[in-house]
Amino acid sequence: MSTQILQRMKTTYLVPALLIFSGILTVGCAEDPPPSLFDPGATGGAQPVITSIVSPTPNALAGVTVVMINGQNFSPVPENNLVFFDTLRAAVQSASTTQISVLAPAVDNPRDSVRVKIAVLGAALFSDVFYMKLVPPITRPDSLGIGEEPTGMTVDRLGNLYVSLLPSPSGPNVVQYTPSGVRTQYSPPFPSASRSYSGMKMGPGDTLYVAQRQARILRVFPGGGTAVTWIAGGGLGAIADFDFDQQGNLWCGGSASSVYRVTPLKSIRAFPFVANVRSVRVYSGNLYVGGAMDSIEGVWRFPIVSADSLGPVQLFYDFTQDRPGAGKVNAITFSDDGDMFVGVDEQLSLILVHPSGSSERFYPGLFKFQNTALAYGTGTELYASRRDTTTGSGPAHAILRIETQKQRAPYHGRGD
Repeated sequence: MSTQILQRMKTTYLVPALLIFSGILTVGCAEDPPPSLFDPGATGGAQPVITSIVSPTPNALAGVTVVMINGQNFSPVPENNLVFFDTLRAAVQSASTTQISVLAPAVDNPRDSVRVKIAVLGAALFSDVFYMKLVPPITRPDSLGIGEEPTGMTVDRLGNLYVSLLPSPSGPNVVQYTPSGVRTQYSPPFPSASRSYSGMKMGPGDTLYVAQRQARILRVFPGGGTAVTWIAGGGLGAIADFDFDQQGNLWCGGSASSVYRVTPLKSIRAFPFVANVRSVRVYSGNLYVGGAMDSIEGVWRFPIVSADSLGPVQLFYDFTQDRPGAGKVNAITFSDDGDMFVGVDEQLSLILVHPSGSSERFYPGLFKFQNTALAYGTGTELYASRRDTTTGSGPAHAILRIETQKQRAPYHGRGD
């Protein structure tokens, strides 16, 4: 390479470099550079410490329960505390330097040893891991077969669950689940145009009573077997559901112009009520019926004056007004504090109606599809028949066991 070419290259690159360096010096003289973000002498905030985690209920439910984390060196600014349950970040509700309130997230595998740890902005270290127990709020007693759909259901005094399952080519049938989840056939298919039982309650003497949207009620004797007709006709309308009172009377409703009382001796009395009743429950001296009347989906209440007399009916819960366009009222039952569970359609799925008349979604975000039947167990567990109305890869019908953290109201038929 010639001497002239080298000289030109030096000139080409040297001049811009000098200009840039000159500009830097000029700026530096006009304004001091900002201080560095790196402070070699800084030690950071103190490491957060977890000393205990307290649940307001005996069991903390994943995705449901707000728990208190006690400790030290937390930030009083809620968003500056990053709380992890396994790999999921929990929503912080409130915070102080010694306590954080968080909603336990819906971890994939709730168990006795969920790992909890906290990072605080400004602190270099996470807290040590603290282990806590989380319980799943919803489980499935069974993985149903393809196409199997649960409809009516009830629970006996020992905690056995009875479910009518579709499909059955020859008629309704009933399976039993023990508390440990063992499934057996309890009542074989009953020849009928109806393919499932819509209403089921355990009655006196551990006898199972069932309805199938026809003008009759059947029963299955203790130990299981073929359903036999208990009462039919005699002025009885099409019965979708029923419930027992403390005297052993059955109160029934369906797609008819009346609700009905049937005594243990099979005496029938009709009380005018034009509606499409889908669910019936006797609670605290009142007859509750859920379904539709004209354009209203809701729950109506009759005071039970005596076996031969009902007081004036009133609309107890107007679901159509409360949740416009949200579908149908399919099922109702009660907890012992007077709260009413209402099984409805699609994303709402389960509504809790308080004695005051106010309502809220129960465990919002954890349910989907329709809840078509409800039956309390012997404690705080509530069973639901879930019906998947979607199409595609296959239905996801299911039997759900819901930990409500609420004791059940009495079911008089089973002797509660």
